[in-house]
Amino acid sequence: MICSNILVLLMTTFLVNGLTIPRNVPDNNGGLTKRSHLIKPLAVYNVQQQPTKVKASESESPLTNAQRMAAGMLPAFPRVLEGLVPPRARKQSKRGNEGGSTPSPGTVWIPEEPKMDHPTIIFSDTDDASVKKEVSFDIKIFDKMSSTLYISSNGVLSFKKGTSDGYNTALPTHANDFPSYSVMPFWDDLYYSGYQDHVTFQTDAHSFQVKYQARSHSESGYIDVHIYYITSKPGVFYLYYGSDTTLDGDSATVGAQGGSVKNGNSKYVSYDYDTAKTITPGLKLVIDTNGSGKIQKAS
Repeated sequence: MICSNILVLLMTTFLVNGLTIPRNVPDNNGGLTKRSHLIKPLAVYNVQQQPTKVKASESESPLTNAQRMAAGMLPAFPRVLEGLVPPRARKQSKRGNEGGSTPSPGTVWIPEEPKMDHPTIIFSDTDDASVKKEVSFDIKIFDKMSSTLYISSNGVLSFKKGTSDGYNTALPTHANDFPSYSVMPFWDDLYYSGYQDHVTFQTDAHSFQVKYQARSHSESGYIDVHIYYITSKPGVFYLYYGSDTTLDGDSATVGAQGGSVKNGNSKYVSYDYDTAKTITPGLKLVIDTNGSGKIQKAS
């Protein structure tokens, strides 16, 4: 170890200070004269050493190189070489984001919107209804896990029971015995009319998807929202609002809640409650029900 440290120190000294060697050069009398010749490796590569301004407290190492080597440490890296070392490539802030979008300032990463290649229509030409669906894994909403999901025609996903309530309220809520554990991609008084108006569902071993394409009794317009849940991100719901969405949230609730609302110990996150222009075509949201929960825009 000490030999390696000595070698590193010698090489560092050579790079910075150069090496002086004797050399025979012709003199004016036709003879040879020995002169010292300085070899500086950095000069070979035409590297200019720029002066570096440092604070007084940083100008000297707390330990000399001899002390560092005696302690089994490598010599201190010469400050003059710091500008010659290229910075390391920055690591990706997210892993496994192939196929997704790169986050912009103030937004979070979201997977690329998945395709529904074998969807099942669960609502069509329907009003105020709810259906129970089983999946092969546990879904997480805050501190509750369940493999049974209730899907409401009015834009609500819930545990334990469904709801046909289309009169949205602010969160948290237990109005009309509303489900305590629920996610609302677009809770409104929705209805379905025509071949394009329906709710579709799809699941496999590791994910489920629900897509609402509906109209509202509350205001004129259309909602197209796609919900994606994957087991590798428990408690996280990805929402994709389609380009043909015209309902802007003026009569809807978007968020999630969990726990006993009646006992006052529920957790909830809310993105929209009856606020115009909150929902826009192409909007992407991430509802994270882990911990105290949060909702963020994504790109």
